[in-house]
Amino acid sequence: LSPSSAASDVYKRQDDDIQTSWQEGVVGSGIGESIVGYFSESCNVKYLMFRLGNWKTDRYFYGNNRPSCLRIQMEDFSTEINFPDKYQEFWVELSYPYETEYLSLTIEGVHAGTSWDDTPITDVRAFGI
Repeated sequence: LSPSSAASDVYKRQDDDIQTSWQEGVVGSGIGESIVGYFSESCNVKYLMFRLGNWKTDRYFYGNNRPSCLRIQMEDFSTEINFPDKYQEFWVELSYPYETEYLSLTIEGVHAGTSWDDTPITDVRAFGI
């Protein structure tokens, strides 16, 4: 995926490094904020993996908000997925592979953090078949 905006930390949500994360960067919890990544070419996406929240340390994970609901969009496909408040990787299997050139995630809900009102996403991965 390549970034859709000039935000330099857009890559941090797919760098497989738990020391970095994308954060929505607005005042408040970030509900309604989106991140969009473009694939280098059209591909079929069947599985998605998420590391939600800030995985740098337990303090940052629980101190920051974590997405509780994300709207996922790819071309003609759109769905909302609810996530429990757990410090774990989440894998989503789509009903069939969707051909797309991009992946968009919109924060629709959050699990509140104990210290900060930011909503990070540490990692997102898309897999095809």
